Amino acid sequence: MGDLPAHKVTPSRPYSVCGVDYAGPINILRYRSRGAKTTKGYIALFVCLATKALHLELVSDLTYEAFIASLKPFCTRREVPKHIYSDNGTTFVGARRKLLEIFNFVSKLSENEHFCYFLSQVNIEWHCSPSVSPHFGGLWEAGAKSIKYLLKGSLVTQI
Repeated sequence: MGDLPAHKVTPSRPYSVCGVDYAGPINILRYRSRGAKTTKGYIALFVCLATKALHLELVSDLTYEAFIASLKPFCTRREVPKHIYSDNGTTFVGARRKLLEIFNFVSKLSENEHFCYFLSQVNIEWHCSPSVSPHFGGLWEAGAKSIKYLLKGSLVTQI
């Protein structure tokens, strides 16, 4: 049996190394009234790889803009992760590419401005699992399964 990855056995701050996955779709009722329509929504699941803690964010759709919009509150509530592990979904690959573009743009600016210097120091290293290998993300896949099971038991849909 192989050795465990270094980020699972070395002590680190919570959510400095995390895994990301989507759970869903779930039906969202925007308001309660007669004839109200439901829309699809998703849950962005952030799993700390050191403590196995879960952080959930509601996401409106599967675009990378919606994922980055859910990444912002995660970073303000927890901390900016140093490493993010995810599957090879188009949402995560697009978000990775966009964040890399932003980082490259900000790193070219002058370091005289305090804000630009801060943004250039916040660099998230993104790791995608190889294609056709769902067993690589077992920790966050198990978290998604648990969340789906718990939400099914607690949420009641009214017809």
